[in-house]
Amino acid sequence: MAIVKTPFRTFGYITMRTTYDAEHVVDPCPENRLWTNLFTKGGFRNCVTDAASTPPNHSTEDTNPGSWYTPEDFQEFYGNLTFDALAGTELWCLCGENNNNWMPYVDKWVLASGETTTLPVNTKLFFCTGSITVDGTTHTDPVQIHAKTTTINVTANEDSYGILFL
Repeated sequence: MAIVKTPFRTFGYITMRTTYDAEHVVDPCPENRLWTNLFTKGGFRNCVTDAASTPPNHSTEDTNPGSWYTPEDFQEFYGNLTFDALAGTELWCLCGENNNNWMPYVDKWVLASGETTTLPVNTKLFFCTGSITVDGTTHTDPVQIHAKTTTINVTANEDSYGILFL
């Protein structure tokens, strides 16, 4: 059983990558939390709050790659959430508590295998997972991509996920 948390500096913020083995997890979820989550691999199944949570015994949807949750989504419950993590689950989280209780404006970025897109000038993309080619260079590890002065062409070599900083 292993849950591994790895911090990444992302355009002045801290983003956490959490990876899970196949395991049953009890996760404390504080009230009024400021979290934005992006699932990029695996997912959670059988998600439910415990009897002491608010609301008690509240089921939430299963997650999959591409599932995206903002602070507004997290207001529906707080307390302890239990779930079964699939082997190899990867979750990216921007948390207010890691960023002086401040949340940047962000959006989910997904590019399906074989698709190409152009990032306009001033785009800030934190590439999380997958394989992309950016102006001739292939990236498979997390990387900040900033279109400072010119547009940037991106092609997905496999389904790819990231976070746009707006």
